[in-house]
Amino acid sequence: MKKKLLYIVLIFISLNTFASPKKSLYDRILEKNDSFWIPEKCLKILHTENKESIKKYFANIETLTFYHELEEKTIQWDEQDCFSTFCIIKDLYRDQDNLCVTWGKELDLLSFYMNKINYENGCFYINVVKTFNCKKNENKSPFSSWPIQEDECTIILRFDGDYLEFYLNNLTDYYDTFCKVDNETLNQYNNLIQTNKCDLSRVTWPRRADGSSDYDDKIIMPEPLILTGNTDIDKATAGKDKVQANIGESEKIKKVQVKSKNQIMAVKIPAVLRADPSMEKGTPMLKAAAGSRVQIIKVGKKQIIDNIESNWVKVKFLDGAKKVTGKDISPDTVGWLFGGYLE
Repeated sequence: MKKKLLYIVLIFISLNTFASPKKSLYDRILEKNDSFWIPEKCLKILHTENKESIKKYFANIETLTFYHELEEKTIQWDEQDCFSTFCIIKDLYRDQDNLCVTWGKELDLLSFYMNKINYENGCFYINVVKTFNCKKNENKSPFSSWPIQEDECTIILRFDGDYLEFYLNNLTDYYDTFCKVDNETLNQYNNLIQTNKCDLSRVTWPRRADGSSDYDDKIIMPEPLILTGNTDIDKATAGKDKVQANIGESEKIKKVQVKSKNQIMAVKIPAVLRADPSMEKGTPMLKAAAGSRVQIIKVGKKQIIDNIESNWVKVKFLDGAKKVTGKDISPDTVGWLFGGYLE
């Protein structure tokens, strides 16, 4: 009896530890008032602090006009909240919810009914059907471009921390990248578009799963994405580094040997320097670019990560080392790297 009760408790815990694909997706991109998914190009425009840079992405934007429904008048591109958002909107009148790409606050340009959500190999696969609104609005402007003519298609979403890659039908057909931002970041973008003024000190830049950003040198880990529910789910997309314990018996573990103290090695692939020798507990310090040279000052514990067996090593960087942003790493900067990322 006690054994049965233990099994029931374990099953209950396992079912509640991880979210289903649908719940995980909804938790991330359901329409909210405090966070938004906007195109990556909006962040690139904001980073320039010059609203005219929007023309790099929308060359004919000055020829476009927009109808403001609340004020019942036609306005120019820089008179409105000039941003696009991506979200799931709860439909109160149907069993199916809407997956929407919108432009501005009032107008839903592209919306789809979702039929099925699966998760496999780090990606969400969503079978969708165009709504009447979508058929009416698609390809009316550069902001509503939609290359799929058929009413049904598969939208594929792949998260990388605060970044979301959007594909159509297969992973070779890229559509756009969206980034998660807060209210203040969105306000600064709209201020830039409407007044050509913004305060970047109030902007929170999006983070990739390894904690790095395309806009600063800080390493800050984003909110993790943890889910299961389908077979072959890649749990390593949870905003953490991909720690390998059992990838698959058919895959051969590659061994990278770290010989000794004082050995000079180079970073083989972009790697995060950590305060301690642990993916989970080691605080990220910076992300080193490939080619950066280091000197080993201590050899630590052995681990298998990304199907590579090697030791953690305490290193100091040598002259010429670079961060992934292109900025210099100060010589004698000390921290821990996984030896499997060195050569």
